[in-house]
Amino acid sequence: MRPLISVLIIAHNRKTYIKEAVDSVLNQSLNREHYEVIVIKNFNSPDIDNYLHSNNVLNIYTNAESLGGKIREGIKASHSNIISFLEDDDLWEKNKLEKVLEIFNTNDNIGYMHNNYKLIDESANRLNGSLFKDDYKPYIINTNDLSLNKIRKAIKIGAFFNLSCISIKKDILINKLEGLNKMQVAVDNFMFYSALNSTYNLFISDEKLTKYRIHKDNNSISVENNLNKFIRKMEYFIDENIRGYKIIETYINKPSIKKYIIARLFLSHCANGIFKHYKGEKYSEITFFKFLKTFYVLRSVDVLLIYPVYLISNWFPKLSIKIYFWHEQKRLQKLFKKAI
Repeated sequence: MRPLISVLIIAHNRKTYIKEAVDSVLNQSLNREHYEVIVIKNFNSPDIDNYLHSNNVLNIYTNAESLGGKIREGIKASHSNIISFLEDDDLWEKNKLEKVLEIFNTNDNIGYMHNNYKLIDESANRLNGSLFKDDYKPYIINTNDLSLNKIRKAIKIGAFFNLSCISIKKDILINKLEGLNKMQVAVDNFMFYSALNSTYNLFISDEKLTKYRIHKDNNSISVENNLNKFIRKMEYFIDENIRGYKIIETYINKPSIKKYIIARLFLSHCANGIFKHYKGEKYSEITFFKFLKTFYVLRSVDVLLIYPVYLISNWFPKLSIKIYFWHEQKRLQKLFKKAI
């Protein structure tokens, strides 16, 4: 029987949590015959491979280095039009897939669902708080009537955040697999903006169906206290963010989304300029006119913070790096404090 949902679990080098993640999928309240489970990873492990085989899980080994490349392999092997993602260090609540199927079956025009999440520590113990505003009611984003205000609202509550919270119809992605293959970071953004640009609507759920794990190897929100390591890490992520947003932009034709992505690119370019100036290189992507346009689109305090630091970097590059380093430390420490 054709599965109703395809579950893609993605792992890169890390073996620590993968069996726990698979267990949370196999123990769903939804009947097992209604969904398939596909693990895509870049390593072999007799213990893990035997476990997957014994539980009728499709085990795909891939040399794809990018996160997007691994997902591309999973999508190509999947048999359902509804795809739910789970990163290897996260978990699902028992009723996750039941809720996903309910939403997609209730409204044929839903193409993307994002559920809320709980925070857990390395041992899967519950943590308090949230990384985004989470006191919202469930709602539908009508993509035929899309404004910057609606995009800003969705971003504010994290409707793009974390692949393990995202389910999407495959036909939104099927013509974008080449671009997806090049995405190393911000793959969740790729899914979100692709759905916004589609003819489908998005359902933003307030139910906490995902358990998002906070741990020291979580690159996206880990605090780096060494300045040199911080610089190397941020240069990589900023470069990949710029590359990723440029890839996303090529698939966008709705003006409001394109404006928002261009504005996000401006922030990444400001950060990139700070690091280029620190290395003694010139950077000419930033203008005051672009700053004004970006602030108008994003209406975010981040714009007011990063642009002055970029200006300072033209004359005092070492000082600007230290300010940026201090700001990122404080920002991430605030996130961790909210999570404890």
